[in-house]
Amino acid sequence: KKVLKDRHPWLFDQSLRGQAPAAPGDVVSVFWRKQALAFGLYDPDSPLRVRLLSWDMAKLPDNVWAQKVAAVAAERRRQDKRLAGC
Repeated sequence: KKVLKDRHPWLFDQSLRGQAPAAPGDVVSVFWRKQALAFGLYDPDSPLRVRLLSWDMAKLPDNVWAQKVAAVAAERRRQDKRLAGC
């Protein structure tokens, strides 16, 4: 739970138990002791099994959310010369 409490962006395969079936790229809910804590992208073939997206359980990440995140990332790339061309 410390990983989730500290809002670490990844959940490793060995830290997960009781996984429901999910397809690669599915948005999944992450629970701890029956409490919903976060949403993430699922990858069954990676040791980084879930890449956490949001800790706001009131709002499932959707296209509007993704567009906002992409806009923020694009602005960071534009402002950071180390990320030029990324």
